[in-house]
Amino acid sequence: MEYKGPRTFLVVFYLCLGAWTVVSAALLGPRASSGAWPLGQLLMIGFVVAYTWYFSLGISYRMRIGEDGIIEMQSFRRVIRVSAGEIAQVEGPRLALLPYGFLRVRLEREKAYIFCKFGSEELVKALSRLKHANKDVKIKFLPS
Repeated sequence: MEYKGPRTFLVVFYLCLGAWTVVSAALLGPRASSGAWPLGQLLMIGFVVAYTWYFSLGISYRMRIGEDGIIEMQSFRRVIRVSAGEIAQVEGPRLALLPYGFLRVRLEREKAYIFCKFGSEELVKALSRLKHANKDVKIKFLPS
């Protein structure tokens, strides 16, 4: 069983992130070259932009659930392989205004995020397969 996040949402998300980065650099570039801001502040802003990209590239766009209960979540930065028993909770957003968003998957030592379209048939199948593999998993705040 494989669930893929909606390609259009991925493209729009990363285009917006890229535009935010370009606009930030364009607005900060002249101030940096003129010396209007101290180097420490510019390094801090650069760190925030770099960390935002690092985090965003770790959001999974594909989730595979094997027959053996092994779940593989793939992002641009890494692949997470866990057994279904290691997933304690899957949460949608508490206030879903759009049909697209992120699922937060709570693992034993970390949280993983997955691009998703709420209410899609593939997502429902993937979550029911997960629930079948791990009866104790809690699934919360999923809009239909």
